[in-house]
Amino acid sequence: MKIVVAIDSLKGSLTSIQAGEAIEKGIKKVDLEAEVVIKPLADGGEGCLDAQTAMGKAPIGVAKLAKKYGKLVLGFSGAVTKGATACNEAGIDAYFPIVRSAVSLEDAMKKKNAQENLICLLYTSDAADEL
Repeated sequence: MKIVVAIDSLKGSLTSIQAGEAIEKGIKKVDLEAEVVIKPLADGGEGCLDAQTAMGKAPIGVAKLAKKYGKLVLGFSGAVTKGATACNEAGIDAYFPIVRSAVSLEDAMKKKNAQENLICLLYTSDAADEL
């Protein structure tokens, strides 16, 4: 299975490539043979998946392209708001915040914590069953 990881940087914590590599580690825990392609993405947002995302930001462009080929689309962001449900209608099948609990901004931005959160999220999510 080929999986494309298109992700923005996690400001002050991980570059796009580093975040993609952390996601790849989680994917490989679920499917060792998956072919993972990491594509850096700059969406212009501040790490929040919300109703504005569904209005045409880069994640929706990626989702539309993936849907054209019948692919499952998962969204990961620093935070998710109630308005993010609009992203489902725009092509994102499921979305997840990468912060596992209430933490200080300083702790959330630590590279090690961000990597662990991404890996944990992929490893424990129900969506991982789809991978």
